[in-house]
Amino acid sequence: MDQMSSRAAPASPYTPEHAASVPTHSPYAQPSSTFDTMSPAPVIPSNTDYPGPHHFEVTFQQSSTAKSATWTYSPLLKKLYCQIAKTCPIQMKVSTPPPPGTAIRAMPVYKKAEHVTEVVKRCPNHELGRDFNEGQSAPASHLIRVEGNNLSQYVDDPVTGRQSVMVPYEPPQVGTEFTTILYNFMCNSSCVGGMNRRPILIIITLETRDGQVLGRRSFEGRICACPGRDRKADEDHFREQQALNESAAKSGAASKRTFKQSPPAIPSLGANVKKRRHGDEDMYYMPVRGRENFEILMKIKEGLELTELVPQQLVDSYRQQQQQLLQRPFLTGLGCPNCIEYFTSQGLQTIYHLQSLTIEDLGALKIPDQYRMTIWRGLQDLKQGHDYGGTQQLIRASSNAATLAVGGAGELQRQRVMEAVHFRVRHTITIPGRSGPAGPDDWADFGFDLPDCKARRQAIKEELTEGEIH
Repeated sequence: MDQMSSRAAPASPYTPEHAASVPTHSPYAQPSSTFDTMSPAPVIPSNTDYPGPHHFEVTFQQSSTAKSATWTYSPLLKKLYCQIAKTCPIQMKVSTPPPPGTAIRAMPVYKKAEHVTEVVKRCPNHELGRDFNEGQSAPASHLIRVEGNNLSQYVDDPVTGRQSVMVPYEPPQVGTEFTTILYNFMCNSSCVGGMNRRPILIIITLETRDGQVLGRRSFEGRICACPGRDRKADEDHFREQQALNESAAKSGAASKRTFKQSPPAIPSLGANVKKRRHGDEDMYYMPVRGRENFEILMKIKEGLELTELVPQQLVDSYRQQQQQLLQRPFLTGLGCPNCIEYFTSQGLQTIYHLQSLTIEDLGALKIPDQYRMTIWRGLQDLKQGHDYGGTQQLIRASSNAATLAVGGAGELQRQRVMEAVHFRVRHTITIPGRSGPAGPDDWADFGFDLPDCKARRQAIKEELTEGEIH
C-alpha cells in the first residue's frame, strides 16, 4: 500500500488545496480516528445503472466479431470481450458538466452472489511474472489499468480491500460528445488462481472528490484469446434460448384447458383419480427440432393430461375395448366369434398376437375342432396377403426364428424374432415318404394346403423371383 501511494502521489489529479478541503472519509485522506477508518464504499458495490443528475452514460464504438478483433462489445448481452493487455476504448458522456474535481472510477466485481464478496485480482502467474509488469506504475495485482493517462490513481480500499482505478473527468473536446478512456485488462477470465472462469462485472462510476456517486454504469466483462468468436457463440446461444423460451410460453398458453364440469360420459372425479406425486406441478421444458415432431409430442402431452382427469378403472376398460377391436373383426369374418374368449383369456388381445400361432398352438388353446382349421387357414391367408409397409416379412422356425409357442400348460412362451426384408429365396424342400395315407394334419408341418401336393412324393423346388417379392 505504501509503495502504491508513493507511486501514485506525484500523479494525483488533486492539488494540495483540494486535498486539504476533502472530508476525512475520502479514500485519499489519512484516517485520524477509528471511525475515520471506515470505508465510504459499501462492502458489496451496487451494479445497478444510475444515470444520475448529469445523465451519465458509458458507450462503446461499433465493433465486429472478426477473429482478428482485439476487443468487441455486445449490446445484446451488454458484455465486453477483450484480449489481455490490449487497448479497449470506453466512451463517457454527460448531459451537463459535473462539479470540478469529479473523477471516473472503474472497479471489477464478481457477478454471481456466491463470489461477490471476493476481491477481483490478477492470478499469481500474471501478478508475479515479468510480462506487462516491468516499467509499470500500476500495482501488479490490479486487474484494470488506464493507458496513456499519467493522472490515473490506483486505489486499494483499506477496509474492503477492493481495487479500482480513478482518473479525473475531462470534458469532451470541441466537436465531440464523448470523453474516451483507454483501459487495459491484465488477466484472462480463465486463469486459475484468479478469476478462474467466474464472470465479472465492470462498474464505472462518476464520483465527486468526496466519494459521492453522481452516476453509475455496469457491464459484464470477459478477457479471452478470441473476443470475436466468443461473442458470436454467446449471442447465438442467447438467441436460441430466447426462441425456446418463447416457444415454450406459447405452447404452454395454448395447451391450458379449463374444465368447469365433467363430460356426461365420464364419471365425476373421486377417489379413483391418481394422486400427483411431489414435484408434478413443476413446469419442465424440452427443445424439439422440427414442427412435425413438436405436434406429435403435443398430442402425447394433451393425452397424458386428459388421462389424469379420468378414473383409472374407466381408462383400463377403454384400453381393453380398443385392443379387442382389432381382433374381433378377424374372428367374426371367419365365422368364429365364439372363439374370442379362448384368446383373450390367454392375453392374446390383438390380431398381431395371433399371426405367429401354429395349428398345434390353436389346439393347446382348446379351440374347438370345427373352428381350429378355419382360424389357422385364415391366419395363413393373412400372413401371405398382409402388406407390412410395402415389404414382406419372412418368419421361419429356426434357431433365430420367432413364434409364440404354447407350452404344455397352455401358457405362451415368446421366442426370438428374425425379420428379413427385401430377400430372394432359392430353397429345395424334400417331402419324406410316409406310411399310409397322408392326413390333412400331416402336411401342416410343411405349410402346404394344395390338394395336388398330397399325392406327390418328389422334390419340390420353390423359387421366388424379385418381382414376386415386391
